Amino acid sequence: MIVCHCNVIRRAEIEGAVRELLGADPSASLEPQSIYKALQRRGRCCGCFPTVAAIVAEMLADATASATPGVAADRLLPSANSEANATELAPEERFVSHRSGR
Repeated sequence: MIVCHCNVIRRAEIEGAVRELLGADPSASLEPQSIYKALQRRGRCCGCFPTVAAIVAEMLADATASATPGVAADRLLPSANSEANATELAPEERFVSHRSGR
């Protein structure tokens, strides 16, 4: 599904950028402009930004709802880091809102 018609960005590209950002820094900003920067693109009309934010929220909700406590981030982070992330952080520390300042 195409999310951004101005830049022809597909949902899969958004999801991949989110995983890449979280893989590099689990506390990375997941705002639409950060995701576009990771894709080396810029928002044009920005009409897709609410959809991008909804995709991120859906990914985080799915990861936390369907995972067992303590391994929720494994659904988003690259598999190479899965075991390390599961043992280093407590479950409540795994998904920190980028807006909380933590």
